[in-house]
Amino acid sequence: VAVGLPFDALKGGSTRVYSFRPSSPCDDPSEIPLRISFTTDASPEETSWELRVDSEAKLERSSDSLTGNKHTTFVEEMCVSATSCVTFNVNDTRGDGLSLPGVFSLMLDGTEVARGSGNYELNMTKSIGNCSSS
Repeated sequence: VAVGLPFDALKGGSTRVYSFRPSSPCDDPSEIPLRISFTTDASPEETSWELRVDSEAKLERSSDSLTGNKHTTFVEEMCVSATSCVTFNVNDTRGDGLSLPGVFSLMLDGTEVARGSGNYELNMTKSIGNCSSS
């Protein structure tokens, strides 16, 4: 979290930004926090997503669980190994992707590492962390 007040330097002021980083919510020191923020679009019944960590399914939201939740933000948090490969897969049955204000964001250890929205057709996959390219 960055906190600061802008002041006009021409009138003798300055701007300072103070950063505060809360302690990790992870008990294991080899793990780091992963946060998924997912905002649905006007047709959430078309959307589903899955998060995999090192090829193992960890979290998912089916289109059934999103139905009726237009423009709603869902936030999921978990701890993952700092050496993990994290894969986030979003599906859209209509093939028109995630329309604004629909968007998703992945934050790893407090830093946004992936973001997506727009017309990705049927599927969009984001891989972060220690993933092989094969």
